[in-house]
Amino acid sequence: MIAGVARAAQRALWIPVGYLAAVTIAGLRYSPPRPALSEETRFVVLVPAHDEEASVAETVSSLLAAEYPAERRRVVVVADNCTDETADRASAAGADVWARDDLDAPGKGPALRWAIDRLLEDEDWDAAVLVDADTVVDLGFLGALAARLDDGAEVLQAEYRVANPDESLVTRLAQISFAIQSGLRQRGRAALGGAAKLQGNGMAFRRSVLARDGWLGEGAVEDIDMWLRLLERGVRPQFAPDAIVAGLMPETAEAARVQRGRWESGRSELARERLVPAVETAIRHRDPVLLEAAVTTLAFPPLTTLAALVAGVGAARWAATGRVGSAPAQLAVLGAHAVAALAVTKAPRSSYALLALAPAVVGWKLAVKLGSGRPQGWQRTPR
Repeated sequence: MIAGVARAAQRALWIPVGYLAAVTIAGLRYSPPRPALSEETRFVVLVPAHDEEASVAETVSSLLAAEYPAERRRVVVVADNCTDETADRASAAGADVWARDDLDAPGKGPALRWAIDRLLEDEDWDAAVLVDADTVVDLGFLGALAARLDDGAEVLQAEYRVANPDESLVTRLAQISFAIQSGLRQRGRAALGGAAKLQGNGMAFRRSVLARDGWLGEGAVEDIDMWLRLLERGVRPQFAPDAIVAGLMPETAEAARVQRGRWESGRSELARERLVPAVETAIRHRDPVLLEAAVTTLAFPPLTTLAALVAGVGAARWAATGRVGSAPAQLAVLGAHAVAALAVTKAPRSSYALLALAPAVVGWKLAVKLGSGRPQGWQRTPR
């Protein structure tokens, strides 16, 4: 009986593993379109911040240093329920500051909804860009977004990297994770005709989208919620690999545990609430883009969990029959997925050696997943 269950489980695991194989191949072959450079779009960059006095000035300075006409960009820091000097430091760096004090509705989602509603009262802008308050942007960031918006895009996601990969082992491992999520998978999804996944940082929205729908995302993973709701409305975010944002990552295992736990609990909650409605909508409207997004994001396990399942099922089959079945082939696909991500993002050679730590990382992430509780409000990641 155990052998039969293990064989059936291995066949089922080929669904997410096969999907990652397709994404890997497509991502390696991806050739992004190169629209003509443009400086016509009038941008407002919203920087939501909750007690980010240590990093917000650098973020504002980075945005103001971007190579784009000063009269066509404006930086607004949304200081949300701050108890430190975030607002003063943002203002000193050159940003406009909107202070929001609403302890009954904490969180990044409510802060963005409030700011966008206020922004829509102003006519002097064409697109809004959302950048976290611990982020630096590439000099060509706004120009790259403007080119794609002028080419017809409604919503864009920049390539999201790690700003401090050399700070610690934890940040080096984060670099690998971002290479997979924001580097390879975004490219693979684009090459296969899918929609770019919104990642919460480096997102751009045409005014017409926000005027029609406002900010729709809720919960601890409000970016994914916003993404799915836009897809349900027929909006297809595009990937902008030449627009680059880099965010600071936690440097210690404890800080990373807090961040990872918040994400895991938020994703689980969103899956319970949104998976079935999104799939039903996709089937009803015969929308393969929405179906792929909902299933692969909310139903498929994360890479580390998938690797643990593959190894566990292989071990169970070996214990029952003396054979591991397709486990080695499946693990090879997952390993190739990680290596390909490092290749397309031109990661340093040292990153490849860190893949040897995969078993320990899998165990750590599983422990965090099992121990994560429901997030409360806007929990700033400790640094």
